[in-house]
Amino acid sequence: MGIVWKRWRPVFKEMYGCGFVAKPELVACVVSVCGRFGCVKVGKMTHGVYVVDERFEKLVFLMTALDVNEVSWTTMIVGVTLISVSPACVELGTIGLEKDIHGYAFRHGLNSDMRLLSSLVHLYSKHEGSLYLAELIFETSIKKDVNEGVQPNYVTLLLLLTACTDIPSITLGSGIHGYVIKSGLDSDLSVTNSLINMYAKCGSHKDSHQVFREMSIRDCVSWSSLINAHGLQGCGEEALQLFNEVKEKGIQYDSITFLVVLSACNHAGLVEEVHKLFSEVAKDDNLLVNLEHYACYIDLLGRAGKLECASDVLRTMPMKPNSKIVSSLVSACKIHGRCCRNFVKLVYRLEPDNTANYTLLSMIYAEFGKWLNVEGVQRDEIKGVEKELRVQ
Repeated sequence: MGIVWKRWRPVFKEMYGCGFVAKPELVACVVSVCGRFGCVKVGKMTHGVYVVDERFEKLVFLMTALDVNEVSWTTMIVGVTLISVSPACVELGTIGLEKDIHGYAFRHGLNSDMRLLSSLVHLYSKHEGSLYLAELIFETSIKKDVNEGVQPNYVTLLLLLTACTDIPSITLGSGIHGYVIKSGLDSDLSVTNSLINMYAKCGSHKDSHQVFREMSIRDCVSWSSLINAHGLQGCGEEALQLFNEVKEKGIQYDSITFLVVLSACNHAGLVEEVHKLFSEVAKDDNLLVNLEHYACYIDLLGRAGKLECASDVLRTMPMKPNSKIVSSLVSACKIHGRCCRNFVKLVYRLEPDNTANYTLLSMIYAEFGKWLNVEGVQRDEIKGVEKELRVQ
């Protein structure tokens, strides 16, 4: 392996020196070969090159760093690790861990990494009591760049717009928008799409529409972002109209576009329209309908009181429903005070060990005085508990 590495390592470096970017498949192949022959150090370095700067703006520098000492690589990997750990902190919902990460980054000189700062803004924005910290990090990073005369590129602006969306702050976001126009980056599709999304999440779908109208080039993401903007404001009919416009113009939409229009219709309670959409999409072989689409459709039917239709969709869908879908439909039964017989059987078959569903069903029957049904559900619940205890 050492002889082979001596041969292709210079070629690998020269490729980046000439401005070529390795495809993910090539990087995966290199890392895989390193793993097979136990070349852990080389594998880590190759992986670090690909992960650290996904925009490939500093890859020549990073490849040169292969010949530098391990300290530079350790620092680089620490930054990536902190960014990777951040989403886990959001899931755990503990502000203490987030502050530990922030403190560690500050002590080790990583507080100038825009991706890490954006990640920290995202963390703090998830807690109401820490929004001031998110804004403080955001404003401090902006002032630092201005004082040092650093001109942010489109990657930095994307991260800043993401931070504005997380806080959310339309004041900071519109300030970034002003810089985008002044710097001429309003021609960058990824930046303008991010602006549409930022204004939508900050509650200003009119500004989203304005950005969309001023775009010289639009793609599927642009349309999806605008549809989502209307959906977030409860304007389901307008969102549906935009989706119809996409189809009329012959624009190839994807599963995300379909999901945002479904979500918009769900919020507006447009049952018949969603039913039509699903019928049309069933004929489209190019679009992959997944669990999220079915979850949205079933949730809409359940909230509209069409429990039999929801049960039929649940029973005939091509993939196994998850517990979230089943629970949402059980909750719909609770809201409307009734259960269709087919759905009850389906719940028993899909989640025989979920006692929470049994409890909800028995409560529904009890409210309407169907005590025989209550006893039947409770017997099934006891059987489920006994089965679980036997397994344990």
